[in-house]
Order: sequence, then C-alpha cells, then structure tokens
Amino acid sequence: MIDGLQITDYYELLALHSALMVARFSRNPIKPELPGSPYLADIANRIVQTLAEMEVERGHPERAERWYAKIDPTEELWQIAIRNASTKPDIWGKLSIKEKIERAKTFLSPFTITNNILDAFIAEVDENTINRE
Repeated sequence: MIDGLQITDYYELLALHSALMVARFSRNPIKPELPGSPYLADIANRIVQTLAEMEVERGHPERAERWYAKIDPTEELWQIAIRNASTKPDIWGKLSIKEKIERAKTFLSPFTITNNILDAFIAEVDENTINRE
C-alpha cells in the first residue's frame, strides 16, 4: 500500500484549493470533464473543511466560517456550474431526481447548498437541457 499524499502547510492547501476552483469553474475549461468529477468534488469539499479547521488552529476562528460559502444564483460561478451540468442533455434528461440531486451537489461543490439552491439548480439545468435537445 502506498502512503497517501499529505498536505499540512496552509499555503500549499490554499494553492491546491485555488487550482481546483479554476479547473472546476473556469469559463473555458481545458478539460470539460473536470467540473463534473465526483472525485474532484469530494477533494474540494475536504480541502474546504481542512482549511476551515486550520483557520481555528491558526488562531482565526472568525475566518473558519467563510470557507463554508454559499453559491449565489445571481453570480457568474452559478452560470458556469449550470453550463457545465448542461453539456450532456441526453444524459441529464435520463437521470432520476435522486441522481440529479447527487450530480447537482457535485457541480456545486465545495459550496454550501440548501434544498432551495438544489431545486433551483436542477430546474435551471432541466430547462437548459430541454432547450438543447
């Protein structure tokens, strides 16, 4: 068994977080499959959790909560996530509601999301994919 990668330096983890956000929320992704990767979504969520914990350890507990940001449906990142989820309408249209919820969580990670946000995201992707078929 290979020892896992460990990043214990705050700034290295911050750099990795930034790189993942660029890869997943780029206006023109170099690799279009990255935004929908459940592996990258999970890694992004774990990085955010670790960065929040590190803020507390570094003596800045007031900064910890900022890492658990909510996505704003009026901002560009939302539109990018919608576009990314809408790229394969033939696949999205065949998903069950449970599968759509899981895919939405993947496309929206590492943001904190509510049921209302999930519903709005799914509805908008549904509308986009219907219009693309």
